[in-house]
Amino acid sequence: MDEGRDFLARVASPLVAVVADPLRVPALLAKSNVPDMALFLRPFGFRHHSGVTVTDMHGATAALDPCYIRFVEAHAAESPDPALFQSVLAADVMARYNAAAHVLPALRTIADVESFRETAGFEAMTPWFSHYRNLVALHTGASEHDTFNHPVACLVVVSTSDPSVVATAQSLLSESNLPSILMRPYMDPSVLRLYLLLHDPEEAPNADPAAILADMQRAGLQTHLLTINSQPAEPDQKPIVPDVWSPFIAETAALNRKLASSSPIAPGLGSTLPSIIDQPFQLPSDAGVPQPPPLIDVPQSPPALSLSQQGLSHGRGLRLSVSDFQAVDVLIKDFLLKQVLDRITRQMRDWERDIASARRGLSGRLFKVGLKYFGASKSAAPAPSAYMDMATRTTVFPFASPELIMRRLGDYAVMIRDYKYALTVYESVKKDFSANERYVKFYAGVQEMIAVAALLVTDNPNKTGVESALEASVQAYTDAKCPIYATRAALLVAEMTKEHHAYRDAASLLIKNTAEDADLKSALFLESAAICFLQSNPPLPRKYVFHLILAGHRFAKAGLRDHAQRNYVTGLSAYGGLGWSLVDDHIHFALGRQSYHLGQVRDAVLHFIKLLRRSRQTASAQRAYLAEFVYIYQQYGAAGGTVGTEEGIPAIPLPVIVDGGVTVQSGSLGSTGGSGSANAGGGDDEAIWEAMEKDLLDFAASGGDAAAVASAASKRKTPFGQTVAVPQVTTLNETTTAVGEPVTVNFQWQNPLQVPVPANNLYLECAFGDAPESVTDLQVSPDSDVPSKIERPEFDVEVLHDVSLDANEKRKVQLKIYPKREGTITILGIRYLLCGVIPTYHRFHKRGRRLNDTPAQRQDPDGVYAPDVVLKVVVTPPMPVLDVLLHGFPDMMLSGQVIQVALELNNKGSRGLKSLYVKTSHPAAFCFGDGTSLELPSYASVNEGSVAAAEEEEIVGNALDRVSCLPLRLPLPDGVVQPGSKDALGMGVLPAAMTTLVPVWIRAEKAGRFFHRMVFVYQSEDQGGYRFLRYTIAAQVYPSLRINTFTRTSLTAMNEFILGVEMENQHPSLNIVFRQITSISPSWKIEPLSSPDEPVSSQLGPNQTQYQYFRIKRCTGRQPLVVHQTPELVTTTAIERLIYQDAEAKFAPPDIRLVMHSLGAPGQMSSSQQFPLSHMVQSQRFAARLATLASQYPSIPARQLSQLFTLYWTDDLDLLLFWEAPQTGQRGHIAITGTNLNLYSPLPLSAWFGRLDARTLAGRALFSATVRERTQLVTGLLKSRAVGGGGGGGSSSGSSNTGARVSSDGASGSGSAGSGAKESSPVRVLVKAETDVVLSGGPDGVCVTPIRITLGNTSWMHVAEYTFEALSPSTAPQHASFAADAPLSQAPLNFAWVGQTHFSGLLQPESSVDVLLHASFATPGMFDVNRWRLHTVLSFSPAALLASVDGGRSSSIAGEKTGVVFVQTPTIPQHVLVTAGHPVQR
Repeated sequence: MDEGRDFLARVASPLVAVVADPLRVPALLAKSNVPDMALFLRPFGFRHHSGVTVTDMHGATAALDPCYIRFVEAHAAESPDPALFQSVLAADVMARYNAAAHVLPALRTIADVESFRETAGFEAMTPWFSHYRNLVALHTGASEHDTFNHPVACLVVVSTSDPSVVATAQSLLSESNLPSILMRPYMDPSVLRLYLLLHDPEEAPNADPAAILADMQRAGLQTHLLTINSQPAEPDQKPIVPDVWSPFIAETAALNRKLASSSPIAPGLGSTLPSIIDQPFQLPSDAGVPQPPPLIDVPQSPPALSLSQQGLSHGRGLRLSVSDFQAVDVLIKDFLLKQVLDRITRQMRDWERDIASARRGLSGRLFKVGLKYFGASKSAAPAPSAYMDMATRTTVFPFASPELIMRRLGDYAVMIRDYKYALTVYESVKKDFSANERYVKFYAGVQEMIAVAALLVTDNPNKTGVESALEASVQAYTDAKCPIYATRAALLVAEMTKEHHAYRDAASLLIKNTAEDADLKSALFLESAAICFLQSNPPLPRKYVFHLILAGHRFAKAGLRDHAQRNYVTGLSAYGGLGWSLVDDHIHFALGRQSYHLGQVRDAVLHFIKLLRRSRQTASAQRAYLAEFVYIYQQYGAAGGTVGTEEGIPAIPLPVIVDGGVTVQSGSLGSTGGSGSANAGGGDDEAIWEAMEKDLLDFAASGGDAAAVASAASKRKTPFGQTVAVPQVTTLNETTTAVGEPVTVNFQWQNPLQVPVPANNLYLECAFGDAPESVTDLQVSPDSDVPSKIERPEFDVEVLHDVSLDANEKRKVQLKIYPKREGTITILGIRYLLCGVIPTYHRFHKRGRRLNDTPAQRQDPDGVYAPDVVLKVVVTPPMPVLDVLLHGFPDMMLSGQVIQVALELNNKGSRGLKSLYVKTSHPAAFCFGDGTSLELPSYASVNEGSVAAAEEEEIVGNALDRVSCLPLRLPLPDGVVQPGSKDALGMGVLPAAMTTLVPVWIRAEKAGRFFHRMVFVYQSEDQGGYRFLRYTIAAQVYPSLRINTFTRTSLTAMNEFILGVEMENQHPSLNIVFRQITSISPSWKIEPLSSPDEPVSSQLGPNQTQYQYFRIKRCTGRQPLVVHQTPELVTTTAIERLIYQDAEAKFAPPDIRLVMHSLGAPGQMSSSQQFPLSHMVQSQRFAARLATLASQYPSIPARQLSQLFTLYWTDDLDLLLFWEAPQTGQRGHIAITGTNLNLYSPLPLSAWFGRLDARTLAGRALFSATVRERTQLVTGLLKSRAVGGGGGGGSSSGSSNTGARVSSDGASGSGSAGSGAKESSPVRVLVKAETDVVLSGGPDGVCVTPIRITLGNTSWMHVAEYTFEALSPSTAPQHASFAADAPLSQAPLNFAWVGQTHFSGLLQPESSVDVLLHASFATPGMFDVNRWRLHTVLSFSPAALLASVDGGRSSSIAGEKTGVVFVQTPTIPQHVLVTAGHPVQR
């Protein structure tokens, strides 16, 4: 359909009333299957007639291109009852179009809109709206308040077969035989009369049509001759002219039929007419029989006809020839249009002269230049005025009243498209109609045309004025109870607004004119507004979808469920996946209801299922949703529908079950006590449990050999991705149970709604072996209770009768399976009865771990997962069942506290238990004993009487092979000679139904709340696979002592450091006593700072802080180092072998001797060498060491670190600080680990590989290793991350912490070596000089004093080539030097060096040399003699080079400088006081 101005030209085209001879004309038209003369002419009136011109009110000639004319039967021009017309119109519009065939697109983005515009366009999206708009604008009939539907002329149609044609023509439109429409008081009875003479050669073969035409013209009748039916009749004849009548006939046939047969409908029922909507209208069966006079219609995009309608269309225009068809066009253009337009323009001039000019006055007449020469208007009789029609209770203006003439003048101006003149007329007459409230309908009509004309006179209309005029028009029509005209006004203004491409304004107008009591109109308006949003610039797709949903809501209220469903489906497609819960809920609820009422019960159930979830719905809404869902499902179930099957609907997600949280446990749950729970882990992170079980399984497979575990782990996957197959002992995560031993399935059962959800008869659906899946039915007789089990030959399943959930309730559900036969049970899902009527089946869907072994698996965006075996239960012969319980575990602990508890091991199975191993999530926090160590204290005393210091030694393994998996010793049979041997571990057996106790020491690492996990693995005494048991305990730890340590080099000794310890009691109420400090190191030990008798122990009150200082000295009597066997060079060699791919030598660092020196209260010191403290210390050291290495070398896998690095460096120092809380008896210790006292980097990687860069090293890779991986590895080794701060300190609040290396003494320097932490020179400088010197010979004398310089090489692997230079005071850095009695502002005095000032040489590892300088003083004063520069170049000693893998490389670089250069200068002054007399006493 055409839009904008063309639409208005059709609506406002002249109307011609047709009066035809009822005896002869219908018979002539019946030959061509056309019901009446108006329908015969109507298609030709709306053809595009061009070349038609008129003279406007300004005297200018205007072309009407195209020009249209409308036709209506005179007796059908009356206006029907408004309420009846509106209701029947609604039914006709919506029943003609199939909503499913016009699905609106879901356009979510602007790109989608542009693509749709290019492919489909917006014109044909809603043909029902175009049809509705046409009928409202064109078929409302004649009304008293406007004249567009008042006939401008009457066309009298007669036939040449009439013997008295002239008489018949005159009688058809005589004064006594006027049509009823012309007898209305507001109609002018003296309309233009035109006559049409039809000639059918077959009906009047002897008639002379030309003569008859002449007779009619002589009688004063303006007549035109039209010949029809010139085509002779033939058998099986087909039309030769196009069928232009069928669309117009079909458009209004059903509407006219319903209007003719319906009784008036109350105004309130105009929006919902189910009886009308549900029954489609049918066309008359016989198209040749005259039908009731139709309303005039102007379809622009004729809808497709139904099959029955297509049958009626055959034969339309059957007897018309091509010349007959063309003659009708001539009739319209050359006769009717010419006569009608001439009449219109003449009347407009007369009314302008007689009425309009007089009403405007002199100024108005002067404005009309073309009319001023005609003189003043004629005197006339008093003009008629408006009156009240008592029959209709409406106000009527007679046709000759000035007000109605002015209205007609404006309407005629619109017809000839002089919109500017029309606007002035409407503005003038508006004042007349606004003066009286009885003229409200007339006022509304004028405001309507003012809004329309204002949009046509200019390209930039006043938006506010147009909206105000339309609002006034709609309100006035509403007050006058004429809603159909209010609808017409909104439609016309919206169309004219679109003409200016103001689609957003048009949408706003349509939305504003929706009404609560007019659902159909509102739905159509909202739908049209949605399309306007698409046409706006830029497009607004969100507003489009939103208003489609609003339109769907109004369609539903109007009873048009198929159209409502169509809009909601579009909204669901557009909003789906955005997570807008309220929008989704509204759409699904609406679609569920509409689908149900349309008979689509399955779709209704699917939509209501979407509502049964957690959302922002209110409780009342959810209760309504649930009730409707249950009711609809009952209808669905009655029709044979099922839930959770492929042919039925999906499983109902109510209650919510997270499949990933489904766990399966074998055996009985066991007892729970304290803060622990056996078989816990349903709510824990499953990945953590699986990793622990995997490590423990590897350990058990190796027979408890930690080295074998590390070796197997390292061989399982090389650092460069080479995989090696390892035999599997058992399938990880596979649940194993024994016959007669129940299996428990745990899952979370959650109600997402805010209303209770009834659920009962819950049981598991399982399959046995390879048998096909089947449905397990729960048979309950009416007179019996629900059974507690469902029995099957292979197993039984538990039934829970009532598992209902309150609003938002979460519940952990446990269902049991009782195996009866050996085999495999597959857990498929659960079945339950929802709300008492809905049998529901939820199938479990679990997937295994994600696979990352190949590049394709790693790059897959959705991930590749291994098959899940958790839901498979392997039923074996009878086996042991372990249950554990911790006795004596406290509710709270202090950080660092150590407690002893008893671990109860109970075998509840029917077979003996052996090969028991345990793995903990926090290895440093646990120490497990055996049955012989139940009486061991946590801290064993040192057997050295009342001494305040004690020293112990212990040789320990230096490999990082300590794992968190441990064997637990079980009772041994008689005759075992070596109970602690490896062979004895597999011989211990815990018989069935027996219990044993194992002591466990637990240390609280740091403050906070912790969950400790323990996994146990064991075997039956009959061998077979392993079984797992999970155990969890919670620990609440409060702070005790915060320890901060710092070290500095001593200024008086070469191999000595000063240790400072800051202790703070962080407990708010307890006093804590510091009892002992112990150093653990291969090379260093702790000593008192001053006196050996100085007390160490002290008491700290709540929140109190104390400081203590100690001395760290090199251990005396240390064995000479074998350099190439030191931990540092062993690690360097291992890294070298890794880079060079030399895998022949196994990494086996030699054991290391640890010296443990303790200071504390006499008689109260604890031994660090005795179990269990020794085990806890080593576990803490291992955990801290591994964490430090992982942070320093993040690119190296954790398992690879244990094959490269050792547990201790040569200069490592660990500290243990023991405390006690006397008020509660709690005891504990805090460990500071990882402090390295080597001034230079303990791991010389940069110097060792200094000649090769990462690319060169990567080039030496084997073919199996990629260059990228090797380069990353080498870069990570040579550029490790620095850990810890400078100053060599560490801090702890009850947990182990890593210290840093110590900076050198009072010298500043820079070095070119070093990666990671900043390097310091290993060469120390000590300056010794007399502090007081007296000038010889008095004040004018001179004295020379010796200055001794000691250079010491603290490194045991480097040779230092040094150059020492004493700097003169003028070139050395200036420190404060001044005379003793001089003011502070006086410049410092200088002194001079005498004798040799330059020294050079080599310092072997751990050696020193003395240099003697002489300083000469000539004046008294305070002088700084610490002025020197030391240049050092490091190289590896020959002993260190023996550790190299490549012997050629060793010989080639032996003696070469490594390129590590240091330059040192002093930073601390060394003062000498020179006096003239006796030395100053200080």
